[in-house]
Amino acid sequence: MVKQKSMSPPLQQYLKAHRKKAGFSQNDVAFLLGKKSGSHVSRFEQSKTIPDLCTSLSYQILFNVPLDTLFAGVNNEVEINVFRRTAQLISWLEQKGRSPKIMRRIDYLEEVARRIAVTNLEV
Repeated sequence: MVKQKSMSPPLQQYLKAHRKKAGFSQNDVAFLLGKKSGSHVSRFEQSKTIPDLCTSLSYQILFNVPLDTLFAGVNNEVEINVFRRTAQLISWLEQKGRSPKIMRRIDYLEEVARRIAVTNLEV
């Protein structure tokens, strides 16, 4: 039987939990990320700002946790948006015809949609 994951949405991110688990202060993490002060880390932890890619990858390395886990809520929002746009692009491409090039694009987009759907279902 296939059922949906838990009904409560994931937190935007789990940075504070991982920082606390490691025993670091916000200033410690700021230093490790190359930021000037712990206020940057505070804004990340409160989801007031989303870290840039290099900072996000630094968090991943520091806490040894994949980005999609560290930023679960953001990842979920991105997946939903990509899924919706994928469906829209498939629909638009289907209206253009069935040439091999278009069918290759549609096949690829359908695989993307399947991967997103699988990550949002629990067996």
